[in-house]
Amino acid sequence: MAEVTVKHLTLMALDLLKDEGNDYYAEVDMVNFYNRSASAVVNLRPDANTVNAIIKLAAGVSQTIPSRGNALVDVSRNMGTDGLTPGVAITVTDKQLLTLYDPSWPTATQDHEVRNWAPVTPRRFIVYPPQDGTGYVEAVMSQNPPQINHDGGGVWETALVGVEDQFVNAVLYHMMFLAHSKDGDLPGDENLARNYYGLFAAACGVGGAPQQAAPQ
Repeated sequence: MAEVTVKHLTLMALDLLKDEGNDYYAEVDMVNFYNRSASAVVNLRPDANTVNAIIKLAAGVSQTIPSRGNALVDVSRNMGTDGLTPGVAITVTDKQLLTLYDPSWPTATQDHEVRNWAPVTPRRFIVYPPQDGTGYVEAVMSQNPPQINHDGGGVWETALVGVEDQFVNAVLYHMMFLAHSKDGDLPGDENLARNYYGLFAAACGVGGAPQQAAPQ
């Protein structure tokens, strides 16, 4: 997690907006922009906020990460049948490669120990050999940063930005995109919103433009 506070990021945004006195954008608006922007970064780059999780596997080949996770990043190793015992490493593969190697792999003998895994969707994956339902694995998955509530006592000011350091600028650029989208009727706001979205996408290592303006 970045060593930058949400307060610092909102002040940076307000400085760029020339609204240090909160004449146009209230603190609560800026905190809401932060929450939406931090989630936008993680949705685009799951590696921006990752956690380790011990997952008990279901019987068979099809598996799903816990509901708190957005996307699976890696399945690193077995953790025995108690979730506490480190085991052998697990290698990522491809479903097509598994099928080319052994078309009958889904019906292979079930085991508690996994040797390979392959992604299916962001939250679903398969394992080989088929799981007998007693095994655990250690996985790395992304999850949305904690939502920050604006409070009169100022506790929110010390909360840390919920992404890795290299994605802090992406959060700031998306906050600026939201701010200029909110007031899109002002001269120049549409172009500024488009430009900041481009900076956001570039900071996330992708390209593109927003499909529509942010909700008012």
